[in-house]
Amino acid sequence: MSELVGKTVLIGLTCLDRTGREIDRFQTFGTVEEVDERWIGVRRPGLSELFGLPPAPELFEPASTGTYTLDSTGERVEAPDLLVTLQITVTDPDSLLAIRGLGYVPQ
Repeated sequence: MSELVGKTVLIGLTCLDRTGREIDRFQTFGTVEEVDERWIGVRRPGLSELFGLPPAPELFEPASTGTYTLDSTGERVEAPDLLVTLQITVTDPDSLLAIRGLGYVPQ
């Protein structure tokens, strides 16, 4: 998994409620900074906290060459190395805010 360190990743998350209904969708991006058996930490531009992803390298796919535009912010990401697309079930509104802010947090 250490080969992920230094790679730019574009992350797309779809949040579902317990019934499977979509309640939120967002994108973010950054550079993989930390990788261990507990999590994968991504440094997002301008933010001090790492954004967490599960320690599952199979989630990462090579990105096609080009410029990607984030739907929610209009930010442009030039030639990311990798893409991650996740669907997660959210149990309450507070956890939705935590996911948007920090992503996956190891237990």
